[in-house]
Amino acid sequence: MTGNNNPVSINDLKDKKTEHGALAGCSLSLGESGMMMNSNSHYYVSVDVNDDVQVITVRNKKAFEGETVSVYKAKTDVLGQVRELAERENMAAWGELKYIREYVVYDYSASAGMTLYYDDTALGGYKKTPVNIDLMAVRQQGAGAVEDEYRKILDEGIAAAELMSAEQGGSPFGMGKAAPVPDEQPAEGCWKCPCCGYALNEGRFCRECGSQRP
Repeated sequence: MTGNNNPVSINDLKDKKTEHGALAGCSLSLGESGMMMNSNSHYYVSVDVNDDVQVITVRNKKAFEGETVSVYKAKTDVLGQVRELAERENMAAWGELKYIREYVVYDYSASAGMTLYYDDTALGGYKKTPVNIDLMAVRQQGAGAVEDEYRKILDEGIAAAELMSAEQGGSPFGMGKAAPVPDEQPAEGCWKCPCCGYALNEGRFCRECGSQRP
């Protein structure tokens, strides 16, 4: 799909070379919001490496319910499988994809994104350099099967992992203990995520939880 509103397609990026180090983490963020109070929902998965152990964090909030946060110790090489998929599809270049909104719905919105984090310190970059990919753009260009494969890797990794901790967030009506939100203010040129409170974001998606920029 090409045109003035979307000058780059997946085919355009198929052979584009990107310079990155090793894959250091990944995440998936799905969200829906509506006008009805507390009808918002989100599902966020991240895979990070801590002392050579892959740690999977799942944050899940269903509509009209509080958030649950579960942390797992991976028993399979989740990042290795993601790396193979990303290399096969050249997904490190997919950060250039743009979603074309076909029509505007004022009482409902949805977002879907994934982030690949690369350790670019050997290249003079950051320890976790993000490549933010708009999955709605990926679907729009007919590559939804790649998203399905990515999500299957995460789902199977969670199913095989060892649960280390689980927390139930507060009631959606404010009757329980809600998850804390950092009180930091955004630096100049950055934006603060309304979902998790991370305040050093520069791109279209939050570097901490993957939520789309409001």
